[in-house]
Amino acid sequence: MVFAGYRLFYLYLLSSGFLAAGGATLVLMSAFTDASSVAVLVLTLVVGGVAGVFTLLVHWAGISLGAVLAALLITAVINLFLHHNFIIWIILVVSMIAAGVMSLFGPIQRWSVIACSAFLGAYGFVAAIDYLAKSQAEIAYLVPRLFYMMDSTREWPNWLSWMLIGFVVVLAIVGAVVQIFISRHYEHKPLFNLFGKGSSVGYEEDEYESEEEFDRKTRVQQTARKYGGKIREMVQGAKKKSKKSKRLFDI
Repeated sequence: MVFAGYRLFYLYLLSSGFLAAGGATLVLMSAFTDASSVAVLVLTLVVGGVAGVFTLLVHWAGISLGAVLAALLITAVINLFLHHNFIIWIILVVSMIAAGVMSLFGPIQRWSVIACSAFLGAYGFVAAIDYLAKSQAEIAYLVPRLFYMMDSTREWPNWLSWMLIGFVVVLAIVGAVVQIFISRHYEHKPLFNLFGKGSSVGYEEDEYESEEEFDRKTRVQQTARKYGGKIREMVQGAKKKSKKSKRLFDI
């Protein structure tokens, strides 16, 4: 996902819905119910799976949710500097709304997918290693710490935390650059467009054409084929006459 998020566009759409809805279900079930871990896991998978299918079919929802998740994660990183100052909640709300809305505009959808997939993929990769290694960096818990869902008696963030966060940033930048180069002439057609109009996630705004422009181009092409055929017939007729005249002259 880090280096091929745009190429893996449909997987990105599926993942954004699954992570957003599944993560929210997991957090709410763990915080407000006494359900068993198996029940929580099953419900998380079901809700996340349904949401993932929805965002896969309705592409703009998947792109928007991916941007919202990236904004949430960036806010969690900023919280390391502000330490739950009230400003962090303003940043959280504004950034999530702005990211979700801005990613709906066609001209920047490609860039939204590239940037967010690179960043989320880089964080997911490093956080998974950190979690499995059970290191003291604990960057896998950035979002839970943002919402006061866990704390630690050890000093945090520590030097290892900052080092891994820096690695996430570098990896995300490299991944975004690689994606830009490998997807320059690549586009995706949404599996289903809720608004009924065909579109491509990857075209710049000036590459979209209206129905009138399409009709005009079609008429021009039809006219060119019509008169082109007549011209070819005239040329062929002239060649035949020329051959007949040459044979008479030879006689």
